Amino acid sequence: LAVCDGNQKSRVDPDRFTCDTRKADRVLKINPQIKAHMDTVSYKMDGRICSSEAAFERDLNETLNLNDAQGYLRSNRRAAIKPIAKKLSECRNEAGAVSLLKKLKISTETINRQGQYPEYAGIQRWYIDRQLRKHNESV
Repeated sequence: LAVCDGNQKSRVDPDRFTCDTRKADRVLKINPQIKAHMDTVSYKMDGRICSSEAAFERDLNETLNLNDAQGYLRSNRRAAIKPIAKKLSECRNEAGAVSLLKKLKISTETINRQGQYPEYAGIQRWYIDRQLRKHNESV
């Protein structure tokens, strides 16, 4: 499983390394290609990524260091949901909000020409699904 280089090119403290640089040759228990694994993943509004499965939580926090409080990933995740929240606040009624959320969800599930999902699509999908549930919509 390939993951990003995780600050390898920057001159940061090795404790700030994330992703593949932090992982090194350790084997991950979590596999984002397995839906059951991803169903355990959620986010917090402060940008943290979490798992209800202890082994996966260790992978996220220790092996990959995805929640480093001094790193950029948490702030980038928070920033990724801000435009959605702003658009949502501009909706005039519930039907408009639900329609917007469904359109945005499709955009987060669309793979680009390089075969990749949009950056930070995971937290965006989580936030959209959370908002849809608030509007009593199935996700």
